[in-house]
Amino acid sequence: MKGVEIVEDQAFFSGSTADLQRAIAGGALDRCASLTVEGKLTAVPPEIARLTRLRELILDTDTLQTIDPAIFACARLVKLVVLSNQIKELPAGGWRRLGALEALEVTTSRALRGLPEDVGEAPRLGGEFDLTPQTKLTALPGSFGRLAGVTILRLPPGVAAPEPIAGMTALRRLTLRKVERLPEDIGALQQLESIDAQDCPLTAVPTSIGGAAALSGLTIAGSQVRALPDSLTRLPRLSDLDVSNTPLAALPEAIGALPLTRLRLQRTAITRLPASLAAADRVRVYLPAEHKGAIEASSAEVLAALGSRASFEA
Repeated sequence: MKGVEIVEDQAFFSGSTADLQRAIAGGALDRCASLTVEGKLTAVPPEIARLTRLRELILDTDTLQTIDPAIFACARLVKLVVLSNQIKELPAGGWRRLGALEALEVTTSRALRGLPEDVGEAPRLGGEFDLTPQTKLTALPGSFGRLAGVTILRLPPGVAAPEPIAGMTALRRLTLRKVERLPEDIGALQQLESIDAQDCPLTAVPTSIGGAAALSGLTIAGSQVRALPDSLTRLPRLSDLDVSNTPLAALPEAIGALPLTRLRLQRTAITRLPASLAAADRVRVYLPAEHKGAIEASSAEVLAALGSRASFEA
């Protein structure tokens, strides 16, 4: 059939929406497990429901505007890729039916205004979600916080992390920009390795963070945080802490108990170092140059213990 190429169980289609309707209705794609769509397609038609063997659907056409909810009949679908700068929304109301779906990629769909309210009901959906290109996205649906399989979540400026977030049990990396808070239950994430919240107007770090046992990197540089919770010192793997360019005035007294290798304090209000830092034998500390005199006067013994691992920087 014109516009259709089939290699074993993989199909490649190029044409219009009407062409795809005819190809599906004629049965040409019935046995295909993978379908890549290109061409001038403006919509995924309701006939898609016929492709019940489909495991992978790649929509690589910048003209695509809509996907018919009939796609929820493709219950064996494992991977859905949507590459279109014109699609503004994904179908809603049937994500629970996509029981095999593991991956959803919308990385280049910059017109997307939101994710479906029930997307979090897809029981196996997970992997990496890099939503930073989605500049028109303003919020995540509440159900997103129930996606237990998501491992990496990168959000565009102004889009907050799901709250509650405890249901995202596989999450390892979280990147946020220009949001005012971290989820209060973030410490429930036992697999979380890094939080990058640089330049976020945060005023506090949740006390629950002490429960995030795998956390090794925390960046809140450029925030409005003035104090860190003592629970932070209970993190057994925290090696990299960046609180530079903040109004932070003091560090937890037990901070030296952490396995830190890098502590960034440039452009903070720190004028004294806790005595416990003298026992931190691997950490390199970057101190605020503008408070050099005060820190040398208040923390001479700590500085002597740190030696060349402490430096004053602007």
